[in-house]
Amino acid sequence: MGEQQILDGGINELTQLKEELEGQAAVKGEIKRLTAESERFEKKLASEERAVKEEIKTAVDKARNDIVKHFDKDINHEKVNIKEAKEQKAKEKAKGVKKRIENETESYVAENKTIRKEIKQRFKERGIPGYCDSAWFYTLFMPKGIKDILILVLVMLALIVGIPLLVSCLITDTIWLRVIIYILVLIFEAAIYITIFLLTRDKDKYILEEMRHNRELVKENSSKIRQIKKNIKKDRDESMYNLDEFDSKIKVHEQNITDIINQKNAALEDFDNNTKPQMINELTKQKQERIDNATAEVENSKSAKADSEQKLKDITNDLNERYANELGGDMLNLQSINKMIKLIEEGQVQNIREAINRLRANNV
Repeated sequence: MGEQQILDGGINELTQLKEELEGQAAVKGEIKRLTAESERFEKKLASEERAVKEEIKTAVDKARNDIVKHFDKDINHEKVNIKEAKEQKAKEKAKGVKKRIENETESYVAENKTIRKEIKQRFKERGIPGYCDSAWFYTLFMPKGIKDILILVLVMLALIVGIPLLVSCLITDTIWLRVIIYILVLIFEAAIYITIFLLTRDKDKYILEEMRHNRELVKENSSKIRQIKKNIKKDRDESMYNLDEFDSKIKVHEQNITDIINQKNAALEDFDNNTKPQMINELTKQKQERIDNATAEVENSKSAKADSEQKLKDITNDLNERYANELGGDMLNLQSINKMIKLIEEGQVQNIREAINRLRANNV
């Protein structure tokens, strides 16, 4: 259509141009829809790929963990056997240690028993109270050595100062009563001490001195017994306890664990090098249809969008070629076309040329 023809045209020409512009707008809308659809399909494809990858990883990890669990179960069983064997060995060794201690301390235990029996018999014959056969009695009434003297001094301080003062303070707040109570307690303590001294230390000093020697023998033997026990318990040599049977069992179970670990490592290596790749390939093939479908949706959408974009390009080029020079780029749109149609319908202008001039004149 020539320039003069289109500009001299009226509603029919504008209606035709409007339809063409509406077709162009429809294609633009289709491109927008296909763009959004393509983005949605691409997200769906990425989601499917992640899901398939995770499903494959989960399946492979489960298969590998099943192998680990199978061998770990056997390893734990062997560990239980080792624990039981060690417990049995410990019990048997404890019995052996106890028996060994009894054997090596038997003479000292028997000697102490004889000495204590003698002390008890001599005290009984002389009518000496049983409490005299105690470390406290000898410390308080027959001290010997620096240790006994220091203890005696501390005890005397407590008896002379501490206890009387404490009792007097607990009973009354009156000073003179406290003094009286203090003196009475002191007299009471002195009376008890002197009475015990006269009935024992003063009367049977010779027997008590003799029995002190026996008590020192008992103490010396007890020290030897403790040292023997300590040495036996520290002794790492277990050959005398006949524990070879338990050691053999423990070694067998430990070797079993080593063998199982080697089998486990070999099985895992085979899984990683052979089974795992096969599983991934098989699972990928099984789930490939989902990926293919999602990929096809993306490709189809992109293809449809490309077709629409080419169609829009063709339509736009055709419109520009046919109308841009005649109408001008500013009038080649639906809004301007509708305004021109209205001007002609209302009789304000006769043709497209006048309509364009009117619109430009009014800056519409």
